[in-house]
Amino acid sequence: MTWNPTAIDEENSRKSQFLGIFRIAALIIIVVFSILLVIYFYENRRQKDSLIQELVQQEQAYLGIATLSVQQDIAKMANDLLTLADFTASSIDLTEHTHINDSLEELYLHMSENYGIYDQIRFIDEQGDEVIRVNYMDGDAELVSPDRLRNKKNRYYFQDSYLLSQGSVYFSPIDLNVEDGKIEVPYKPMIRIATPIIDEDGNRHGIVVLNYLADNLLEIINLVYKGYDSELMLLNEDGYFLINTLDRDMEFGFMFDDRRNENLSEINPDVYERIEDNGGGWYLDEDYLYSYTRIYPFVDTWSDHSTYTVSGESAANRYWVILTQIPMTTIQSRLDGTNLSKAGFVLLSVLIVGSSILIAYLWYQKNIENLYIRNLAHFDQLTQCYNRAWGLRLLDDVISKARSKKGNVGLLFLDLDKFKEVNDTYGHKAGDAVLVHCAAEIKKVLGSDDFVIRLGGDEFLIVLPNIIGYSRATDKAKILQTKLKQPIIFESVQIYIDSSIGISVYPEDGHSLNDLVSSSDAAMYKAKQKKRGGYVESRSMVLS
Repeated sequence: MTWNPTAIDEENSRKSQFLGIFRIAALIIIVVFSILLVIYFYENRRQKDSLIQELVQQEQAYLGIATLSVQQDIAKMANDLLTLADFTASSIDLTEHTHINDSLEELYLHMSENYGIYDQIRFIDEQGDEVIRVNYMDGDAELVSPDRLRNKKNRYYFQDSYLLSQGSVYFSPIDLNVEDGKIEVPYKPMIRIATPIIDEDGNRHGIVVLNYLADNLLEIINLVYKGYDSELMLLNEDGYFLINTLDRDMEFGFMFDDRRNENLSEINPDVYERIEDNGGGWYLDEDYLYSYTRIYPFVDTWSDHSTYTVSGESAANRYWVILTQIPMTTIQSRLDGTNLSKAGFVLLSVLIVGSSILIAYLWYQKNIENLYIRNLAHFDQLTQCYNRAWGLRLLDDVISKARSKKGNVGLLFLDLDKFKEVNDTYGHKAGDAVLVHCAAEIKKVLGSDDFVIRLGGDEFLIVLPNIIGYSRATDKAKILQTKLKQPIIFESVQIYIDSSIGISVYPEDGHSLNDLVSSSDAAMYKAKQKKRGGYVESRSMVLS
């Protein structure tokens, strides 16, 4: 065996390092473990109070999450309603309601089938006559035939919403759906929301109504508490149960004459009085730990577009109460579990981590919903281009920046030729496929700062910030026309499309948003008049 002092030194060095690391690690472990033991035994001495406070905080956190979830869902309903009302007002002849655009009926059907949360979607004219009604049942949307439409002028939701100001939203109280004077079985909780249709001259032309399947809202609250020890109750402002996980038979007692006593004021007057005196808090008696909060679901804290009205009153006066109760037997079993030295301590740590993960997960879900709502507000849902409202707002910002920096902005107003022929020949499904294809081709041509707006129908507006003169805009137009002339394959059929493009440049063709868009629009129509597949510069109005 060869003697190698270097190898021995290296081995001793490794041993020394290992021992040093071991000593430091052991010291840290001893110190941390000692601190944890002190904290553990200290907490054991006051475990009952600590556990109760922990449960109260946990319940208050869930109450807060449930409150935010409800308010956000209500805000989403209002946004759906106002968006639909805008489409309705722009798609009908306000002087002759019998003339209904087919695309409006398709929009109602599409919204009903894809959202799956509205039992009925209706447009009712100023006489109270249903003009459009779409029913949703078992996953299918049905457009009701004219002979089945009814007059609703005497219904409370028509009378309460018809005279509201523009942009205001009416919410009915939540109750069970009634058909032909009888409560529908199985029970179907319902909220009716409505907003008036008012033209620019202030003339009223009816209302748009959504019958919201409130089981979706109640399920959101249920999901927050699913899998936890607490019993959940949701009360209306009169103390009746909308949710009662302890006894489901007590839900919606106010709808039945023989169940009027199934009210919290009758069942537990002490808790009811505390809720009446104080909108939020907790209360401990011999049997339960109660946590409660008063929520105002119809107070709009998520948008700046509307005023809510509930059953003829201000939304600020209407509330629900979320009440949870944890049995003392459950609390005692938890206390008994903490007496198990290390196992109890680990269990409590795991519980805290698990609770944090749950809250983070729920918060993440809400962020996803916010992103979805933002997508609805900013993007055309078919092509994923910016929609008209948001896109023109961005364009206005681009023009303002160009004005301050003395720069240029190019606009290409693009209209698809032969698009109507595609719809007439192959149907709207083919038309949608063409729009999606063309939008994708347009985006391929855009630079990093460029963007495209779908103005509506087959019209697109391409925005080119920071260009120099017409040259870049004309180059883009040529490329676009070449790309859009390529055949589109739809269900084994080749579809050919063409485009007419109008070009305008800021500030040469206009100093304001309206002037610039109008210039490019006029140039586009000039191109369309001369021939299909051409482009026209606004400055010359000469076909290129």
